[in-house]
Amino acid sequence: MKKIDSVIAGIIRGFHIYNDTILGAILFIGSLILFIQSFSISIMKNPVSSLDTARFFPQLVFGALMPIGILLLIRGIIRAKDQKSSAPEGEKLETGVVAFKRSVIALAAIAIFLLLMEPLGFIPAAILYMLFNMFYMCERAAWKPWLFVIVAVVVAVGAYFIFRQFIYVRLPAGILKGVLG
Repeated sequence: MKKIDSVIAGIIRGFHIYNDTILGAILFIGSLILFIQSFSISIMKNPVSSLDTARFFPQLVFGALMPIGILLLIRGIIRAKDQKSSAPEGEKLETGVVAFKRSVIALAAIAIFLLLMEPLGFIPAAILYMLFNMFYMCERAAWKPWLFVIVAVVVAVGAYFIFRQFIYVRLPAGILKGVLG
């Protein structure tokens, strides 16, 4: 466990120091890839002007984001030395490690919810997901199991019927297929 904590601490310190550099590089590379991909968008043979094609707006947006990514990357390189002196240490770093672990578990819960949605159905999967999160995010002294169950059931059933009746999106019924119709 100590090794995992030290790796997470390294990630937190590294991201604190190089966050602008990392985000600038991701922004530039992502924008470049999407700018290049925008040339494969099909357009009509004889457009009135280049401004009325489906390619114009994506090329404009991603073309503008590339220099912003480069500026952010350069800013990150310049500021890296200053950021090293303010990198979290001690109790602040330990708090960051705990928060990182909790975030990873919360993301894993979302992935499990998505995987369970098809076989179990939206309503049971959503109830399980909400119950897990309410118990996980709340301190043990503040647990209110009956309230958590009632809220999870009402929200899941309500969301299912709102999607079905008003938005016309059919969520998976799963094990409740015969009950929900």
